[in-house]
Amino acid sequence: MGLLDFFRRIMGGASPKDAADDDAVEILEPRESGLEKVEQLTDKQMLNTRPDATPDKPHWYGKLDHWMAVKADSPQAVAKELGMRDAKPCNWETGSIITSSTLNERLYISGPANGWVFLFGHLPEPDADNPREGTFPLLLKLSKHFEEVQFFTYRADPLRNGWARASKKKITRAYYFDGAKSAVIWNEGEVTDEEFACDHDYGESGFSGEVPAAEWKDHIDVCTSDEATGEISRKWSIDPARIHLEDIPAGTGLIGVAKF
Repeated sequence: MGLLDFFRRIMGGASPKDAADDDAVEILEPRESGLEKVEQLTDKQMLNTRPDATPDKPHWYGKLDHWMAVKADSPQAVAKELGMRDAKPCNWETGSIITSSTLNERLYISGPANGWVFLFGHLPEPDADNPREGTFPLLLKLSKHFEEVQFFTYRADPLRNGWARASKKKITRAYYFDGAKSAVIWNEGEVTDEEFACDHDYGESGFSGEVPAAEWKDHIDVCTSDEATGEISRKWSIDPARIHLEDIPAGTGLIGVAKF
């Protein structure tokens, strides 16, 4: 499918022939194959992409710098707890394109993928002045209704990198570095085995063997690797940028407005 056809399809003008060519898009790997097309769209074109309800296999086409993972069976269950308004059926492809726009204020809740539902787009991040604002209350709220809820982020300018997980209305682990303050502003719970196993730069006092396990929490410095977020998400749940398509059936999610 050519670039012109790609533009026409995401803007709502797909023809039967376009639909027949969709398989060529759904199986694109690695993720950068889809990014090459999305990067040629303007923010306004991404924002104005029409949600497509056609089920597709999980594949992230857009910018992926923060997301949440919820242990849930359906996007409808998550949308209900968030009080989502103006919800419309939306597949992975169009959901990822819309929420990649810097003008976007909507939330995309994906179809289920091996027991996880993902949230992308308009999500709160930890507050630099009060880490227990922003992401914190949303994690607790969802963990009241679902077995586990996770948050991941990596932004390059300024560097913001972190992850958190909650269960039964309790934060079990959280780490967040704010480059604007050059400090780890959220460090809660025991460092997990998955973090310790990651071979990435956590600074001089990171998860090194020189620091006793009981003291890890007090010795964490800065994780500067953009690979760490994806690696930890793969160990805790699923990295949406590296989902194995053959293992997951096609599905449809929801896109709408949620106030946090």
